[in-house]
Amino acid sequence: MQIHRNILSKIINCLDMEKILIIKGPRQVGKTTLMKGIIKRLSDKGKTTFYISADEDFDNFVFKTPQHFIARVETEISLTKGRVYC
Repeated sequence: MQIHRNILSKIINCLDMEKILIIKGPRQVGKTTLMKGIIKRLSDKGKTTFYISADEDFDNFVFKTPQHFIARVETEISLTKGRVYC
């Protein structure tokens, strides 16, 4: 059973701000489910999304610097196409 989260609409409304929004919390509270809902809504609107889980890869080089993260995203998506929601 999936629980409806009121926070989903609030997050969607904040996504076009020039800010970084980080979703964090303890294990098994629904962060991934929330992210999948956000990705679906953005994809339905034709927006480009990229999902990477920090759960297992947090010690990975991808998260060492912003440049490493951008390089990882660029391996999957062309950043010249405009805004990418990660």
